Amino acid sequence: MNPLNQYLLTRLDNSKTKHRTLKPIVRYNSRFLTLETEKGYKEVLNFASNDYLGLSNLIIETEVISQPSSRILGGNLLHLEHLENEFAEFMNKESATIFQSGYTANLGLLSCLPSDKDLILLDKSIHASLIDGMRLSKAKWKRYQHNNLNKLESILKEQRQHHEAVWVVVESIYSMDGDASFLKDLIELKSKYSFYLILDEAHSFGIYGKEGRGLANEQGLMDDIDIMTFNFSKALALQGGIVIGPLALKPFLVNKCRPLIYSTATPWSHLSSLPLKLSELRIADNNREKLKEVSIYTQEKFQLKKEQWSPIIPITIGDHEQTKQLAQKLLDNGIFCPAILPPTVPEGEARLRISLNSDHRKEDIDKIYTIITEDSSWKK
Repeated sequence: MNPLNQYLLTRLDNSKTKHRTLKPIVRYNSRFLTLETEKGYKEVLNFASNDYLGLSNLIIETEVISQPSSRILGGNLLHLEHLENEFAEFMNKESATIFQSGYTANLGLLSCLPSDKDLILLDKSIHASLIDGMRLSKAKWKRYQHNNLNKLESILKEQRQHHEAVWVVVESIYSMDGDASFLKDLIELKSKYSFYLILDEAHSFGIYGKEGRGLANEQGLMDDIDIMTFNFSKALALQGGIVIGPLALKPFLVNKCRPLIYSTATPWSHLSSLPLKLSELRIADNNREKLKEVSIYTQEKFQLKKEQWSPIIPITIGDHEQTKQLAQKLLDNGIFCPAILPPTVPEGEARLRISLNSDHRKEDIDKIYTIITEDSSWKK
């Protein structure tokens, strides 16, 4: 065997990562996927997409304009500038900056924004992109137990006076748990301890609030959020990410954010349909209502108690092998709902993650419910 192959396989076998494989997809639809299997093509129900409003089904002709250089060095396409201004206005903020993905938006923001005199406090269930940005930052950092604001406050009491600025980072809807941050309580802490609040709205943008502006908008808290991030790969069914905030944030990122400075600009062909997608998202109240109905139906079906409905329904199994076996059983029965394994989730919390969209129907939920609940590894 090639020595490098041996080295890599040994490291993989000794790591905490539970081996994953890539599933070849022949055709994508918000409700169905066509997979390539050893026995040929197979159409399956799709419970693994974040296409929450089904906007991937829109067929749009794209305009091909390329800028094969960074925006800083090769020139800034006015199309991107206009899009950023449109998003800033839509979210009632002063500036917006587009990135190649939601991952690079979060990574770039947190890696450059806090200084070495600052402190970053993150919820333990925060997305990997924010964790990686935090690790690249010069600031000190701490993570607190998921949604435990008492623990957050105890850290603030102890540490706030020792740092020039404190940045608290949360998600509005958490990607693996499907639960919501306690935004109103966070705002109260913010007024008490004077920190900056960064909110990742990836899984709430397009779904909640007036015209899909997100959970903070729905709760009337937009003015209290200092910086917001989200991506285009969820409700907008595209690729890209965006950071939205005060007027000085954009020039700060242009001068300090390495993923923005040293990366080729996102091709306009990837984003040319974005204005139309955003227009469709703003009037998609019917899709939002259908998504809400199927989410609540799923929660009630599985007897899950959640203070805030969301399109993410976690079914925790625990043991990763049992979870993989149940995911395979679902696939054998025409349902694609992959296992979520450590280190994506903590050890002992392997799960199925049912990701819903507005095209799902109650009979789809009934089908996945029947297969999961008849399996001995599932416990209510």
